[in-house]
Amino acid sequence: MRKKIVLPTFLFWCFISVTIGQQMAANIKYSDSSFYIVDSLDLKLMIEEERLFLDSSLTVFHESNIDTVKVKIVHNLVEGISNPKVWYRYNTWLGNFLAEKLELKIEDENLLKFYKSHLAKVLNNKGYYYRKKTPFLALKYYQESLAIMSAIEEEEGIALALNNMAGIYRDQGKILEALDYYSKTLELVQKLNYKEGIIVACNNIAGIYNSQGKIQLALTYYNQSLKLIEEFGDKTMIAFSYNNIAVMYQAQGKLELAAEYFNKSLELRKKLMIEKVSLFLMEIWE
Repeated sequence: MRKKIVLPTFLFWCFISVTIGQQMAANIKYSDSSFYIVDSLDLKLMIEEERLFLDSSLTVFHESNIDTVKVKIVHNLVEGISNPKVWYRYNTWLGNFLAEKLELKIEDENLLKFYKSHLAKVLNNKGYYYRKKTPFLALKYYQESLAIMSAIEEEEGIALALNNMAGIYRDQGKILEALDYYSKTLELVQKLNYKEGIIVACNNIAGIYNSQGKIQLALTYYNQSLKLIEEFGDKTMIAFSYNNIAVMYQAQGKLELAAEYFNKSLELRKKLMIEKVSLFLMEIWE
C-alpha cells in the first residue's frame, strides 16, 4: 500500500519507467500497416509459422476485390494466430469493417446474414479475450453475440455463446446459472448432432455435478462423453476420460473400479508417450 510520504519517490520511478518505456517503443520497428492493415503491429511477437500464415493470407487479401473473401481471410487469421496481442488487433479491424458494411442498405438476405454472423463471431472473440481479466465485459460481449446469433437463427453460434456464458458463470461461482446454460448448450448440440459439442457439454456438466458432490450424475455424463470420444478414436481424450471416471469411482469408494480406470488411463498414456518418442527419433534420423 502506498502512502503520501513516499509519493515523490514513486513519481520519480514512474518517470523513469515511462521514459524507458518510450525509448523501448521508439526502438520497435512496426510492420507496414498498408500491407498488414493494422497499426503498430510488432511481427517479432509471432512465431515463424504464423508469420508465414499471416503474410500469405494478406497477400490473397490484397489481391481480392470481394468483401466476403476479405472477411473470411481476416476471420481465419483471428482463429489461426495464437498471440492475443496480434489476433485481437485483427479481430478489432474485422469488427470495424463489418460495422461499416452493416451501416449500408443490404438487400441480399444471405449477404446480410453473412455479415451479422461474422460480427457475432467478432463479439465472441472479444468475450474470449476478456474472459479472465474482465469477466463482466466478456459476459457482455457473449450476450451481444448470442443476441445476433439468435436473430439470424444460427444454432451452432447460439450453442457456442451459451457455452461461453456458462463458463463465465462457473468462474464466478454462479453454479446454478452455469449448469442451466451448459444444459441449454447440450440440448442444442444434441439437436444438431454436433458430436464434438456434445463431448464438451457433457464434460462441463459432469464437472459441475462433481463440484456439487453429485458423483453419480457426474459419472453418467463422463460416460456419455467417453462413448463419443471412443468413436473419434482420440487416444489422449480417451485417457483423460478414463482418469475422470476413475476419480468418480474413487469418490464413491468403489476402489476396484477406480483402480481399473486409473490403470487404463496410465497404460494408454504410456503408449502415447512411446509413440511420441518413436516419432521424435524417426524425425532425428531422417
